[in-house]
Amino acid sequence: MLEGLRRGLGDHDLWWHLKVGEWIVAQRAVPWTDPFAANGTGPWIAYSWLAEVLFHAVTEALGFGALVYLRTMLATAVVWFLYRGARAAGARRPAAVLAAATAALASAGSWTERPQLFSIAFIALLGWCIRSRRLAAKMPWIAVPLFLLWANVHILFVVGLGLLGLAASMRTLSGERAVRLWVGTALGFAATFVNPYGWHLHEHLPAISAQFDLLRDIVEYRSPDFATPLGAVMALYLAVGACALGFGRPRLSRFDIIACAGTLAAGLYMARNMAVFAVVSAPAVALGIEELWPARDEPAAPSAPALAAHYAILGAALLAALIALPRPRGWRENLEPGVFPVTAADYLAEHARGLRLVNDFDWGGFLLFRLFPDLRVSIDGRSTAYSTPFLERYLRFHFGRAGWSDFLAENRADVILWPADGAVVPLIAARPEWRLAYRDSLAVVFERVSGRGRDGNG
Repeated sequence: MLEGLRRGLGDHDLWWHLKVGEWIVAQRAVPWTDPFAANGTGPWIAYSWLAEVLFHAVTEALGFGALVYLRTMLATAVVWFLYRGARAAGARRPAAVLAAATAALASAGSWTERPQLFSIAFIALLGWCIRSRRLAAKMPWIAVPLFLLWANVHILFVVGLGLLGLAASMRTLSGERAVRLWVGTALGFAATFVNPYGWHLHEHLPAISAQFDLLRDIVEYRSPDFATPLGAVMALYLAVGACALGFGRPRLSRFDIIACAGTLAAGLYMARNMAVFAVVSAPAVALGIEELWPARDEPAAPSAPALAAHYAILGAALLAALIALPRPRGWRENLEPGVFPVTAADYLAEHARGLRLVNDFDWGGFLLFRLFPDLRVSIDGRSTAYSTPFLERYLRFHFGRAGWSDFLAENRADVILWPADGAVVPLIAARPEWRLAYRDSLAVVFERVSGRGRDGNG
């Protein structure tokens, strides 16, 4: 938790989420078309609109430092739900703690200031509810508020519906009564239609999944790289899980087997899905650890007063950490160092108002936050706001592939802000119509010196 409080705001997508939340509050409506980018095409749905409004409201009321606290509290909730899910599956406290800790580490790549963290917490919560007989019996009452909220904060509510439907199906096939799970699934599905976009939110799902293959060049859409620090943590969790399940050989339910196998396949296909696998599989891993742990009688549950005192101490410790590590209110002071082109963006704000910009995908959200409406980005993390052919042309430009300058011509670019070590930078520098106007260790800015808005093929 303390490490989460020390880290600054480093998520690339946070900034366009903040701008969308600001727009929704100002307009008192959700957007149906893209109001931000110069090249947004067709309809666009802000499927995380409620989280975006929350992020904006938090920064307005408490400052940008409060987003770090919000991130820390959500991450803490993830760990707690993982632990409770493992306990509900039948693991004793030591096994549940170890499984929750390793799964939390494996999912830590998603502990950023974006709506996806809500989904990670909700998946962990739903896993606990499914495995707890007491909570599963109340699923019709739990599912409605859960999916009503979930469908308005993040698109991964479909994963939750899939898990709940799978749990109901497997219990039915096993001869158990699963009426309440089926009712919860049906009511939860109905609740997802209670959003500003209605059924159009569900209609939007194929457009999102269709872009995954195209965006495989972007790191989080690739298969996991186990040579990176985060990949090494994922590999550690896979090793712990493989040992626990392989040597412990716990008796897993059909639900656990299918859910773990499905989410593992999704995680190996795309790195961003590894967090989902970690939170789904944690209770099964806990059961494997349980089989390897020397059998001992578990201490009796603490009394109600002792338990209340325990939570009071835990809450006081968290509050003390928040007070002891105060954060400034401004966005500049809360940025993770070396992640965003702050000074280059300041240069554009002073020298490039009203010009047509070409920018990097990862930095688009920050530039949208920093420069809109004086300057519009060419692309940002809202990938569904852009057509597939447009994204293909962007990727050719990004990697300096044949036809790279088509992207400049299409955007009628006047100015380019790009990572200083980008593959296309030497190609741009070799063109006489572009001059290097600004450079620092992180970013470069090129300005057109002639023939504004025109470019040839590369």
